[in-house]
Amino acid sequence: MDSHDSPPVEPAETHPDKLVDFWEWLVENRTQVVLAIVIALGAGMVWYVKKIGKEQDEIKAAEEYLAAYDPDFEIDGGSTNLLTSARLQEVADDNPGTAAGINASFLAASSLFDERAYDKAEEAFEGFYSSNPSGVLASAALFGAAASRDAAGQAEGAIKGYLKVIGQSPGSPEAMQSRVALAKLYLTKATPDVVKAKELLGQVSESGQSRFVPGFWRSEAQRLSNSLESKEVVKEGLTKPETLAPQGSPKEPKKVDPPPKDTGEEKK
Repeated sequence: MDSHDSPPVEPAETHPDKLVDFWEWLVENRTQVVLAIVIALGAGMVWYVKKIGKEQDEIKAAEEYLAAYDPDFEIDGGSTNLLTSARLQEVADDNPGTAAGINASFLAASSLFDERAYDKAEEAFEGFYSSNPSGVLASAALFGAAASRDAAGQAEGAIKGYLKVIGQSPGSPEAMQSRVALAKLYLTKATPDVVKAKELLGQVSESGQSRFVPGFWRSEAQRLSNSLESKEVVKEGLTKPETLAPQGSPKEPKKVDPPPKDTGEEKK
């Protein structure tokens, strides 16, 4: 039988036209579809506007942050001839949530410390830490608060603050500096705690992170270590037993001749 004579093969089942079905569904649900498209476009537009607005806010904050170091700084009609701390605080207050505003807030606290307003600096550092407890400057803020108490002569409060820095971030540069500062406080007590001071300085040198202790703190660490070493040398010299030079054998007592016996002849 020739292949041309074979009957045509019919498909087992016929599938409906998917495009037609989709079009019919779209017509029936056109209201919901249009609403979904409008919502999606609106959400995208809001996200885009927020993104652009945030970028503009960051640019504005950065410009004000740089301008804050100008003595003639003025922000939105604000005051001029302010201290650096006040100018930076204005930037932080005017640009909350921006990277420049956060940095300005921290530097405002640091400037208060430089201006010797230690009580205000401590409050500013504590406030910064409360607002940014997990930020990259959190340890630095805790150290700044402790250093402010230290500079104000509040030794016990400073000790607690330095211990808090070490407890929360033991391997950070701020923890290394806190150990040096603590050692100094322990040695300046009425009864110096040499054991704790040596332990703290040893942790700084043995950890291999003494390079993270810059400038003043590094020189303080070296000075304290040298002081402790010199005291140990003096102590060893004082407690070393003295050696007596040999003086030879003691001399024997001289023999004394007994008095002559009385024989009686002399009486005669």
